Formats: sequence, structure tokens, C-alpha cells
Amino acid sequence: MTVCIAALADKGKSLVLATDTMITMPGLSYEFEKSNLYKMYELEEKESFVLTAGSVLDANMIISRSEKILAKQKIDNSDISFSFIVDVIRRVYQDVRREKVVQSLLETRGLTLEAYYRNQRMLAPEIINEVERALTTHNIGTELIVAGRSLATGENSYQIYTVSHPGVVNCVTPVGYATTGSGALHASYYLIGTEYSSAKSLKTVEDIIKKAKKQAERAPGVGKTTMIKTLTIVGGDKDVSKSETK
Repeated sequence: MTVCIAALADKGKSLVLATDTMITMPGLSYEFEKSNLYKMYELEEKESFVLTAGSVLDANMIISRSEKILAKQKIDNSDISFSFIVDVIRRVYQDVRREKVVQSLLETRGLTLEAYYRNQRMLAPEIINEVERALTTHNIGTELIVAGRSLATGENSYQIYTVSHPGVVNCVTPVGYATTGSGALHASYYLIGTEYSSAKSLKTVEDIIKKAKKQAERAPGVGKTTMIKTLTIVGGDKDVSKSETK
């Protein structure tokens, strides 16, 4: 019930991020004007962003836990790579998904995950089948786009990754963009139709993304308000050139 778009420009030296502002929670969808529940998060001091589709509560949990791990890592080792950030988010996504299964199927039976495996031989086959199926297939319905600046050897450019069920990471940097949410197909078709390329200028890509977001509004649950942010690497530094909601 949303749309999130991340796209590269200027051959990876610029980045455009866009989301709608329709918040989805169990049994509730609404479009906020002022709220601390956003779909676009800037990770503290990491020059990285997470765009979220699906349950805003699960997304907040994943991001909050990831930031705590990253904060500890920064204390222990100030050199945090973008690939490390993506991997932390992936692992936390998997942890949250697993916890949902444990809470709904094991804790209600008085079991922890460790106790379940330790006493598996004593459990009824139907219980084992139910738990094993859930552990491998349960979908928390949350999808993430992680975009940020990579300073790996020989690199100084923006990268885009996706993290989706069941906690799988894909690097979409070669494609140049990622879309997620109920409006993702509408946005993707528009990008394909305009022959989007990461080699295009920031101004051109920003215009394309705004129009792609407008196309995505045809999908159910995509809000009319747009939050958009553009970033550009100027020399050796990062310059946030624009941030707006309209």
C-alpha cells in the first residue's frame, strides 16, 4: 500500500529518493501531514537511507535495531562500509521475521526456539510441520530499499540494494533504480518507458522520478503526497541538494 523509488543519476554520482506518505499499520491506512512515522529514514551519521514498504511498525523495528548495532560498531570500529550497513539490515530483517514465528507458534506453546529444536522428537508431527513451514515461508510483508554512498576501494558513488522476503539482499546498482510497494509496477513501467538511465543528469532523473511517482498513484493505497530527496557528490564530499514534501 505504498510506493518507494530510488534511482541513480550522473553515473552514480547523484541519487534521487521518493516515497508517498500513506502509512500502513494492521487494520489502518492513513496519510499523515506531520508524524515521526516516515517511509524514508536517514541512518544517523551513516550517509545512508532506508525506504520502507509494508508495515511501518515492522520497518521501524528493523531500522531501530540496525541503528543500535551500527552505533556499537562505530564505537568499536569507526570505519563502517556501506556493504556492512546493508548486511546488518539484512540480518536484522531475518531476526525480526523469525521472532514473529517464535512468538505466534512457539511461545504460545511455552517453547523457545532452542527448546523446540532440543525437544523436537517429542513433538507431534503436525506441530513440527507447521513450525518448519512458518520458519521458512512466513512473510512479514515488509520490503526495504537501502541506498547510500559507497567508499569501497576505487569507488565514490551511490549504490542501491533491496532487502525483501525472507531477508534476501539484491544489488540493483547495475540497473540503476529500485521500486517497491503496491505502486512499484506503475513506477517501473514509467521508468522503462522513458528509457531511464543512471547516466542521465540529476535534473532529468528527478523529473522522471516525480512523474513515475505520479503514475504509481494509480495503484490502490498510494498516497498523493510525495517526499523526495536528492543527493549529489561534489568533489570528494556529499552535498544534499534538495529535500521536499509536497
